[in-house]
Amino acid sequence: MALTLDQIRTYVRSHLDLDVEDLPDALLDVWARDGSRRVESAEARWPFYEKFYLTTIPVNPSFFYLKSSFGSDLQQVASIVYPGAGFAPLQWLGYDAFQEVLSQRPGAVGRPRFFSEWGGNLVFFPAADVAYNVRVNGYRTPIDWVANGAGAVPDMPDRLHNTIATWVLSKAYAQQEDPELAAVYERQFADELNEYRRRLVITPQHQPLVLNGGTLDKQSILARPRWSWEID
Repeated sequence: MALTLDQIRTYVRSHLDLDVEDLPDALLDVWARDGSRRVESAEARWPFYEKFYLTTIPVNPSFFYLKSSFGSDLQQVASIVYPGAGFAPLQWLGYDAFQEVLSQRPGAVGRPRFFSEWGGNLVFFPAADVAYNVRVNGYRTPIDWVANGAGAVPDMPDRLHNTIATWVLSKAYAQQEDPELAAVYERQFADELNEYRRRLVITPQHQPLVLNGGTLDKQSILARPRWSWEID
C-alpha cells in the first residue's frame, strides 16, 4: 500500500508517542529524503526508473551533445538504437577507446555508429551528416517527491514505501537517544531493501528456466556484439 509523506510522519510519531513539537515535519522530511536516496542508490539500474526517449541526433561537427538534450530527466544511458529494420544499435565505447577511434578519422561524418560519455555529454562518431532519429533506452532521474508536500508518495514501488518509513523511524529513535532501537530499525531497513533486491533477480515465470542437462548455450546469450576499429 502506498504511503504518503504525511502518513510516514504520522507512523513515526505514533511509534514513539510524540507530537509535532517533539518531531517537527521539517526534521522527518530530511530523514525521509535521506532514506529515499539510500534506496535509489542501492542499485545502479532499478527497473522502475527505466525509460526510453524518442529523440534526434542533430548535425554537430564537434561530436558533443548535452545528455539532457536527449531527455530532460535522462540520468543514465543503457543503449541507443535506430528505429526500424536494418539499423544496428550504436555501440558504446569507453571514452579512451572512443578517442582512439576518433583519432583515426577526426573529420568523419555519416550515420553515427559509436557513442560514449564524458562530463555529462554524449559523444558520437562519426559526426551526424543529417539529423538521425534514435531511441535512447535509459534510466530517468528520480523525482524529489518530498519537495511535493504532505500528499506526495515516494517515487518507487509501494513495497519500498514502508522501507523508507523504517529508515525514518531509525533516525527518530537515534534523535531520541535510543541507540538500541535505532540500530534495530536500521537493520530492518537493510533487510527489507535486500529482500526487495533479491526478488528482482528471481527468474521471471515467462522466461524458460534451463536446469542441468539443458541445451541452452550460456555463451551465446551473454555474447556481446563485436566492433571493429576500422571505420568504413
